[in-house]
Amino acid sequence: MEKNSSQEVLHRVNVERAERTAERRLRRVPLGCAAEGHHSSGELIATVRTLATLLALWIFTVAAESPISVTDLYAQCCATCHGMNGNGNGPSAATLSAKPCNFTDCRRMATISDETAFKVIKRGGAANGLNANMPSWSDALTDEQIRMVIGYVRHFCKG
Repeated sequence: MEKNSSQEVLHRVNVERAERTAERRLRRVPLGCAAEGHHSSGELIATVRTLATLLALWIFTVAAESPISVTDLYAQCCATCHGMNGNGNGPSAATLSAKPCNFTDCRRMATISDETAFKVIKRGGAANGLNANMPSWSDALTDEQIRMVIGYVRHFCKG
């Protein structure tokens, strides 16, 4: 999956900033000196935090560059309520106040535009005048991933 250019630039700037900060701090705190009392524990803690940030950025980069299949996205984000077969009978469906959308109901699915589906997935049901059981996925899925999931959901009626 490709990141858009502004996300790429921001990510690169954050990584470079963290690397520069880590280099400066590591030059100030030679290995072993903090334990001998030559530097404050605050400097050592700041260095460790910087290194942890670098590790987190690296993990984020690897995860962002590792493509996830749309089937996995659907399984992780949707199947619990909508079911792996898209029939609205996932394991959590019985606990909800309203039955999740049945993606195999082709008549109903034909009335839902991709734009509407995008808004519901991104912002959640309540933000779109629907049942609040449908959560917002804006923090977990990129716009591209949401579009992929919509395409996947559409396959239930093409079978």
